[in-house]
Amino acid sequence: MNAVRANENWLSLNFTYVPTFQAGAGVTVPFPVMVGVFHGDWFDAASLYRAWAIQQVWAQGGPLAARTDVPDWYKNTGMLALKYTITQFAAGGDSYADLALVAGAWQQQLQSPPLLDWWSWENQGAFVDSPDFLPPSQGWAAFDSAVSATHAAGGRLMVQPTTGSAAVGAPSWDTLQATAAQQADGSMYLSQFSSMNQSGQKVLQTSVQMDPTQPWHDALLSLTSQLQQHGVDLVHMDGNPSQVGICYATDHSHAPGGGNWWFQDYAQIYSDIRQVGRAVNPDFAMGGEFYAEPYLSLTDSGQDETNTGLDPSSIGNVLDPASVSFIPLWQAVYHDYTLTYSMASYLDGHDLPYYRRGLAIPLVWGEIPMIFADSGFGQFLPWQLSNFNSSLVQYLQRIVRLRTTYGYPFVVLGRMLRPPRPAVPAYTVPPATQIPYSMANTSAFDAPSIVGSAWQSPQGDGALIFTNISDSTVPFSWTVSPADVPLDPGQTYNLYILTNGVCTSTQQAVQLPYTLGLSLDSIDVVMALFSGNEPQQCSGLTQ
Repeated sequence: MNAVRANENWLSLNFTYVPTFQAGAGVTVPFPVMVGVFHGDWFDAASLYRAWAIQQVWAQGGPLAARTDVPDWYKNTGMLALKYTITQFAAGGDSYADLALVAGAWQQQLQSPPLLDWWSWENQGAFVDSPDFLPPSQGWAAFDSAVSATHAAGGRLMVQPTTGSAAVGAPSWDTLQATAAQQADGSMYLSQFSSMNQSGQKVLQTSVQMDPTQPWHDALLSLTSQLQQHGVDLVHMDGNPSQVGICYATDHSHAPGGGNWWFQDYAQIYSDIRQVGRAVNPDFAMGGEFYAEPYLSLTDSGQDETNTGLDPSSIGNVLDPASVSFIPLWQAVYHDYTLTYSMASYLDGHDLPYYRRGLAIPLVWGEIPMIFADSGFGQFLPWQLSNFNSSLVQYLQRIVRLRTTYGYPFVVLGRMLRPPRPAVPAYTVPPATQIPYSMANTSAFDAPSIVGSAWQSPQGDGALIFTNISDSTVPFSWTVSPADVPLDPGQTYNLYILTNGVCTSTQQAVQLPYTLGLSLDSIDVVMALFSGNEPQQCSGLTQ
């Protein structure tokens, strides 16, 4: 499905259905397509779509507040930290034993259990020789010790096995090659990427798209089940899976061509991985790299790689790139149905404005923020948190506090409402180099100095969240209408203003519309709560 706006007067919508290839057979598209017109903006479109989407089979598990299949520990996670353990550098902060030190340091700093996204546990290096990642690079004894010590330090561990591709030349390649996806001419879908091996060297990997056949099912289940049995808390299915191209093979277990066999077979793989993991550990969680509606009920989270991972100054395929920005479309539709976490931000102070915004966006979009635990590698050990930029660490503390305490009913369990857009000065974010995920160099771009969001909790309370990503104090006002929150204009509510986790103002019998007048210093985090229930932070302060 593709949409192209060729010019101001022309919009093209293209829908493609690829049938299975069967000589002499007729083709019936097995789903309807509806095109309509509405008046409004992107959020109106998201609201229309949401009304349909949450009635579909993938949302039948219900909203996150009611989803007992998503572990409570994961819902209460305040932050993720990406941590490498490259054998070559094991003496300088890359030993498996260092995971517990990092987890303990962040637990003490944030007073919240961190989740470590563990890279380079694989035998040959991160994502090298998929799916033959085991035994772990520093041995099972060290692996088991690291898991138990991390848990004892208050942390959790996540790993990222490759979901949809195998490496040419990996030990199991001879067995798996026959079930690799084939193009129309019989060739394979090949791609190359660079990754760091356990010697600390970049190696070029040639990978091949794999069909979800029984051999690939068995290979993934064998890998993930061993990780689950050795105490890993969360398996993130890297790739989720993405499909490069259609398989034309006539000797595979599926019909050649299109249809829904790709989803059905991968859904079985995901279901089996989850079932085996839950049998070992009822609190086992599973996530995916990308957003994908059909897998919503089969996973506990998805990753937002737009935030920090892409360059906001280079959005393509639009008439005026300077007039557009990324929008939280997934969050507006599905935020209260699944967890989301962001791409990683650096905290060492380099390109600080870019990563300050990189922390602000997951805050206001209701995502688990992610940081690089090793961003000071070579300068200080990753558990020496005093060496990170103090303002960014303080900002992360404020974000985690909101997410795990007074803001939990909103930015974790709540429904995203139309984001407020107060009139505020623009802030120019300077260029940044080699940003995570895409490794792109960004141009400077303008962003609002105040970014914000609006939420409705499962209990029906309304809240607005604002934060200042600039270097200066920014005063502004925003008139909250009944539709913004949404609340009954015929009733009155108590208004609580919480600044950086402290209740700074309360007011009884507020009626909407109501104009908020706020002034935020740099990295301030402010929540305006409209509720009949007094939050614990404001106990005894109601006027």
